[in-house]
Amino acid sequence: MDGLLSGYPLRARILLNTPVVRSPPSSIWHLESARTARPDPGSKLHPRARMSRAPRQAKGRRGYRERTVLGPDCELRQDREVPRNRRLAPGEEERLLQAAQRDLRALIIAALETCARRGELLSLQWREVDLERRRLRLLARRTKDGEERVIPISARLAAVLEYAKVGPAGTEPLPDDFVFGNAIGEQVRSVKTAWRATCQRAGIAGLRFHDLRHEAGSRLAEGGVPLHFVQAILGHSNLKQTSTYLNVPLGGLDQAMGKYDQQRMSCNFLAMSTATDHGPDVNAPSSPAGNPHVH
Repeated sequence: MDGLLSGYPLRARILLNTPVVRSPPSSIWHLESARTARPDPGSKLHPRARMSRAPRQAKGRRGYRERTVLGPDCELRQDREVPRNRRLAPGEEERLLQAAQRDLRALIIAALETCARRGELLSLQWREVDLERRRLRLLARRTKDGEERVIPISARLAAVLEYAKVGPAGTEPLPDDFVFGNAIGEQVRSVKTAWRATCQRAGIAGLRFHDLRHEAGSRLAEGGVPLHFVQAILGHSNLKQTSTYLNVPLGGLDQAMGKYDQQRMSCNFLAMSTATDHGPDVNAPSSPAGNPHVH
C-alpha cells in the first residue's frame, strides 16, 4: 500500500492508510486540503483523481476501506472544474508588450508563437533551438506529459531569437545557456513577480501567463491550421482534449463557415466548367430519336 501511495500528498497517504470505515471530521478536513493541493511535478493526475484511484488499488488488503473515499456518496464537495476561457481582448497584447521588460517581452512573444508552457520555455536551452531549420525542440524530461515536441519557429519568433542570441557584449551564447535566462545565461526559475507587475502597469486584470497558451492555440485554430496540427503543437494526447482546450469565439466559427462556403462554391463552379468544356457525358444513355444509327 505504501508503494501505491508514494506519489500522493502526505495527508492523503495518512488518511487512506487508516484501517477504519469512517474518518473523523479532522481527517475529512485534511483530505479536503489534499484534494485542493497542486499535483506533484512528476504526476499527470490531479490529486483528486489520484486519491480516488488508490482505494480501488488497495481494495483486496484487509483492514482498508472497500469503497472509494471520493465516490458518489462522498461527504466532500467535488466541484466540477470549469475550464478557463480567458482570451486577450483587443489592445491587451500591445499594452502587455509595452509594459514588459525586454526578457519578459521575449518570453511572452515565445508563448504566443509556440503554445508552450512557461516552464517549458524557461528550461529551453540554445542547443535545442535550430534557427536555420526554424525549429525548436522541447525535451521529454521537461514537458508536462513526458513526450518530446518539435515546434516550428514563426518569422516573428525567429526575429526575437536572433536578437536574443546576441548578448550585451556582442558574443553568441553557449549551447548550454538558457534562451530565456538571465544576463549570463543562467536559468530563471520564476517570472511571477515580473508578470504581476507587468499586468498592473498595463492595466490588465485576470490574466494568467498560462492563458497565453490558450490564446496561441485558439489563434492557430482560427487561422485555419488543421486541428491535428494544433494538437501536435500543444502536445495533447487526443483531439477531444484539444477541442475542449481551445477558446474559439463564434465569430471565428462564422468566418470558418464562410471560407468553407467559398471553397465549396469554387469547387462546384470548376466542376460545372469542366463538364461544359468536355461536352456531353459520353456515358449518358442516348435517345433513339437523336441517334441516326438506331433503326
